Amino acid sequence: MNVGRVRGAVLPALGVVTALLAPVACAESNATSSLDDFENVPGGEDAAVPTTTTEAGTSTDAGRPDGDASSRATCSTGGFCVTPLPATFPLLGVSALDADAWAVGTRGVLRWDGTVWHHVHATTIEASGAHNGIWTAKADDLWVTTDRKVIRYSKQGGATQEFREFSNDLAVRASWLDASTNALWEVVRQNNGQSAVHRLRDAAGGELTREDTGIPLWSGDGGSYRWSSIWGFGSSDVYVGGEHCLVNDCTWAAWALRGAIAHYDGTSWSVTLLDERQPIHAMFGTPGQTEPRRLWLWTGYRPLYNPSTTSIRLVSIASDGSLGDPVMTKDMPMPPADPSVNAPCSHVVGSMQSANAAWLSNGCLVYRWNGTTLDVVPTAVNGVPVGRVSSLWGDAAGRAWIAGQGLESGVGFAALHTGGSNP
Repeated sequence: MNVGRVRGAVLPALGVVTALLAPVACAESNATSSLDDFENVPGGEDAAVPTTTTEAGTSTDAGRPDGDASSRATCSTGGFCVTPLPATFPLLGVSALDADAWAVGTRGVLRWDGTVWHHVHATTIEASGAHNGIWTAKADDLWVTTDRKVIRYSKQGGATQEFREFSNDLAVRASWLDASTNALWEVVRQNNGQSAVHRLRDAAGGELTREDTGIPLWSGDGGSYRWSSIWGFGSSDVYVGGEHCLVNDCTWAAWALRGAIAHYDGTSWSVTLLDERQPIHAMFGTPGQTEPRRLWLWTGYRPLYNPSTTSIRLVSIASDGSLGDPVMTKDMPMPPADPSVNAPCSHVVGSMQSANAAWLSNGCLVYRWNGTTLDVVPTAVNGVPVGRVSSLWGDAAGRAWIAGQGLESGVGFAALHTGGSNP
């Protein structure tokens, strides 16, 4: 593994320069995080881990890991089959390009060769970073963005592929990879507490450049913005979600908050304010320029010490970039937002394949959108939950991965759904 550095750069027409980032060295750590008991999860479909029967069904297991009768003992009735891992650390993110899958965890990067996982890169990653911070858009090419670190795997010039790490002295809230330009966009929280949206690109000599996109931080009414989610349909069609505070010196209390979405058209940003107490915590949408364009939004106010009810909304994007009325809305009960609680069912992740196909999870349950209904897909094996879902990925062929932390402290899991009918 080579150590690189990130060079600051100016985004045309927006003109904000960031400082150079120092290189980092690789290290492996035995640090692990814990999983709270699922007994603490509130009751009801949306906040409890599903159970399944011992029998996994009678349809074929062809194409699934260890595709024989014995594999039924490792598969849920919903079609997710647990895959053995070469290491025991919790997984934080998963992504794939067809059958070539990658996962990142607290102690490194794993790669799936179609049959088994391999531990291909050892490093230490903080578990507090953004979910789904791992992206791949072409073969043998990987981006991983986490708090304090960026990991890049790619070919430089005529050299072979290699892992390179870069210092990232920022808290990463969300990321999105523009597949058309292979540029990674990050929503970060800076050391002064303000938000920023950066774009990372490959540079000569194996380095990276970081461009500040100049997203608005202050509103004309004396208020301020805090950004926390991102999705794009192309380099000139990017959406960033967050919240607007009505006062300059904001304490981010519920009474002062409104949801906000910023749109970048390739030249400048525009901001649309949404409902009161409806900040946008996460968003994900249809891939590329697929029509119709749609976004899933996770919205709602989350108090620090009390449970709350948030919602997920599917909205259409008009030709002028404006948001349409929700196509569907579903309530998502959430535990307190206090990060020290480390509760399950505390976030929303998703992967959208088209306007009528998507996978979502609230950390405990996995849902599948078919264009009409959002249905729970069982993931428990023989009645035992696989664990807390930190990340998921799906493709148009029906394949899907879920990954996260198992019920046993410090142990990760990854489960594969190979499409078609459930087993």
